Amino acid sequence: MVDMSSFDIAAIVSELRALLINAWVSNVYQVDSLFTIKFRTKEGTVELLIEPSKRLHLTKYQRPKPKFPSKFCMTLRKYLRNQRVLEIKQYKFDRVVVLEVGRVTAEGEEQIRHNKLIVEFFERGNLVLLDSEDKVIVALNYRVMRDRRIIPNRKFNFAPSRGMDIKQVELDDFKTIIQNSDQNLIRTIIRNLNISPIYAEEICFRAHIDKEMQVSNLIDENYSSLFENLKGLISLLQENTINPVINQVNSNTYLTPIDLAQFSLANKQIYKYFNAAADEFFSSKEEIKTVAVELKDKKTELSKTEKILKNQQKAIQQLERNSIRYKQLGDILYQNFQEIEELLTSIKNAHNNGRSWEEITNIFQEAKKKNIKPAQFVKKINYNNATLLLTIDGEEFSIDFRKSVAENANNFYTKAKKAAAKLKGAKKAYQQLFQQKDKVELEAKLIAKEDRKLIEKRKKPWYEKFHWFISSDNFLVIGGRDLKTNELIVRKYMDNNDIFFHATFQGAPVVVIKTEGKQVPEQTLKEAAKFAVTFSKAWKSNYGQADVYCVNASQVSLTPPSGEYLRKGSFIVRGKRNEFKNTPLELILGVKFDEKFAIIMAGPPTAIKKHNDLFVQVKFGDKSSAHLAKLIKNRFLKESSNEHQKRLVQNLPLDEIQRSFPGGKGELVE
Repeated sequence: MVDMSSFDIAAIVSELRALLINAWVSNVYQVDSLFTIKFRTKEGTVELLIEPSKRLHLTKYQRPKPKFPSKFCMTLRKYLRNQRVLEIKQYKFDRVVVLEVGRVTAEGEEQIRHNKLIVEFFERGNLVLLDSEDKVIVALNYRVMRDRRIIPNRKFNFAPSRGMDIKQVELDDFKTIIQNSDQNLIRTIIRNLNISPIYAEEICFRAHIDKEMQVSNLIDENYSSLFENLKGLISLLQENTINPVINQVNSNTYLTPIDLAQFSLANKQIYKYFNAAADEFFSSKEEIKTVAVELKDKKTELSKTEKILKNQQKAIQQLERNSIRYKQLGDILYQNFQEIEELLTSIKNAHNNGRSWEEITNIFQEAKKKNIKPAQFVKKINYNNATLLLTIDGEEFSIDFRKSVAENANNFYTKAKKAAAKLKGAKKAYQQLFQQKDKVELEAKLIAKEDRKLIEKRKKPWYEKFHWFISSDNFLVIGGRDLKTNELIVRKYMDNNDIFFHATFQGAPVVVIKTEGKQVPEQTLKEAAKFAVTFSKAWKSNYGQADVYCVNASQVSLTPPSGEYLRKGSFIVRGKRNEFKNTPLELILGVKFDEKFAIIMAGPPTAIKKHNDLFVQVKFGDKSSAHLAKLIKNRFLKESSNEHQKRLVQNLPLDEIQRSFPGGKGELVE
């Protein structure tokens, strides 16, 4: 992958300055060598991707975020998060970018806090965080070099520039630099003016001078022409009159902020912004590295689970055999009660009469020879542990000759009951683990199907911060997710001509139909009422129905009567209410396909079925929202009618599905 040149970085920084100055840093992420800084700007949230040594640009693509950030990333968060961007600039014309953040007083003069993030793109690249005195707080790579040191608590020095700053160079300086070289023209420009080969060639191309010409053969007109074309390229960057292009020349692609004359015959993709061109150029070649790792982890987990299941299955089979056998042994003892009682009595009497164990054994051996039935049962007398080894009906087992037949039989029946109880618990544990195995298999299947290419991040409309759906009459209906969003809807997004819904109990969302001044049909009112009860605590409590009321938005106020206090998320409703008694809880999740994305919508059946391509019904159940989201995604994958739809569902984040549920658990309706 081609690294960004100083020209490219200049164009990127020029666009970033217009967007990021006075923006706020909201977070920092690190995935391997990639860093993403998220900013809150007037236009919304944007993400800046930094890959030291290679590239810097805004990105519209989603990248997996690690569960646990690195120590370096945590330090960046500590000093950068919730800070305002004061400056972003290119250092001289080097491949170095400086991002300054901090806080200023209300007057905008005195800086309360000030940090710099230095991004170096040469050699292996580096990220260095500085304090207000330009001392190093932390660096991605600490280095000790001949001309500078990057170590903690030491003042940071920029690397010496390689060549002159071409923004400041004059014709005489340019001529002197070129004349003093003993190499050809192209090598001289690259080495002494800190210009990448592609732009050095462009200067020669525009000046109509052979790039391989020896410097000694140049004349004054050549120097003037080369210098004018160099300044011409620089002025395009400084005046921000760039024309970002991705040039396809045979099998090679070139990213440039300027439409270069040397690529006049190339196939071109033209972009409005260089950041967008750079994002497409680099991100289209970038694979999601974590997919293979996640799949390997899931397969390892699956292998362990299958091994445990196999061992549990063996244990269950053994418990089943024990439960049956112990009961059978108890039954055998009662079926041969009289004979076994004679055996036990004979042993006790002989032992009480002073007979030795050897004599007692000989007595039973003689009885066996005479075919006396009780003696035929005896295989061995173990006087050391007071047991009698018997063989009856093909079963060989031991009993305690100190106890009665009934006591020995009850001992076997007790063992049978314990084995049966253990068997019940073991089967339950096996079933739970089997469900876990199915869950892991489903997760592995979904991961394996994930597109290895980066997925473009969908720009969500404002209402998706809430629960929402489009009614069957095409009205937007929004609902709060919590106290904060309930209040936000009433305070900011509800107009006087809207219709306000709320269930008749606490723990319910504010639901608003955005009427835009139009008459709302009865069908939409019923759908909004169902939406209000379904996304309330009634779902978590498994209520089949609940009551809802609606009023005009003008009847709702966040201002309490004088002398009273209104809790957060609470509101005052004045005047007559229209009630919807015994409104049923019904929930369907649907997915709508467009050219690039699959969009999830959840709400009442009549509305969701009208506006979506695929849908699935959800009812009360015991599956968590996370597990349910995976099942729904898998169902949508199976029901997708073509590869385009399958790809869009594969790219659908699970958390978008999960966020569409009301609080509580559920399961799919088959």
